[in-house]
Amino acid sequence: MRWTLRYSPEAIQAIYQIPRAIWQAAKAAVWSLQDNPLPPNVQTDEADPSLYWIPLPGDYVLYYSIVDEQHLVRILDME
Repeated sequence: MRWTLRYSPEAIQAIYQIPRAIWQAAKAAVWSLQDNPLPPNVQTDEADPSLYWIPLPGDYVLYYSIVDEQHLVRILDME
């Protein structure tokens, strides 16, 4: 079963601010969370273990959380 991706307003704004070429390369990593929300390169946030992050191309980082009950991945921000 695939997970649903839900983007926060901050994540949507970040998508528009990231250079287009980098977003084209990064979106495959983001979309892969639908199949596996805990990929091998995932890290937990030290301050809040319920938040996860993965590195993206161009020295960007994707922050997200997982809602198991709803089979949902919340894309929180990209920096």
